[in-house]
Amino acid sequence: MQQMINLKQAEELIATVGKEVTVHLRGQPGIGKSSILNTLAQRFPDHIPVYIDCADLDLGDLAMPAMNHDDKTTAFYPNERFNLQHGKPVLIMLDEITKASEPVKNMLLPVMLERRLGSVKFHPDSIVYSTGNLTTDGVGDTMKAHAKNRLTAVTVRNPNDDEWVAWGVDNGIAPEVLAWVKQFPHCLSMYTDESQKENMYIYNPRK
Repeated sequence: MQQMINLKQAEELIATVGKEVTVHLRGQPGIGKSSILNTLAQRFPDHIPVYIDCADLDLGDLAMPAMNHDDKTTAFYPNERFNLQHGKPVLIMLDEITKASEPVKNMLLPVMLERRLGSVKFHPDSIVYSTGNLTTDGVGDTMKAHAKNRLTAVTVRNPNDDEWVAWGVDNGIAPEVLAWVKQFPHCLSMYTDESQKENMYIYNPRK
């Protein structure tokens, strides 16, 4: 059986190794992978949090050529959305990178491995991580071997009822909803668990 981690463990992993290693979080849709950016931003207040929606990017959205008339060359200037122009450490989440077009993925490979976009290097304290869904989720996630070699992929499990209720209390979820989830915790189960194949409350691409 594949080893899985919860969201808190994923946050700890990124906080610990994110400067040197790009952690790729893969898990089912809607379980809170992207929200880790918020908790990491609180943990690293000196970093600029940067959300990059990779599935929505075209190649021209990453960098544009700028001419140097003095030496008759061009250089690629990064898009301001990466916030590299401030000279501060950035906290970059490459969200849904496994749904990006292949040219966009290729352009982001140096971001994942070298902490560099074009010729612009990141602040040495910068943290980069990425997210995506399971291939069995059937929502179009793919990544070629040369890209996988540049990151460390971990599978994030769905939150259990205690974890979800604790999050719900902190985020203003209605008490009735919290009580319902506590009474019916199987609504948070994973479809990959064969014992849940008849569970009507969960996302299940097999049906």
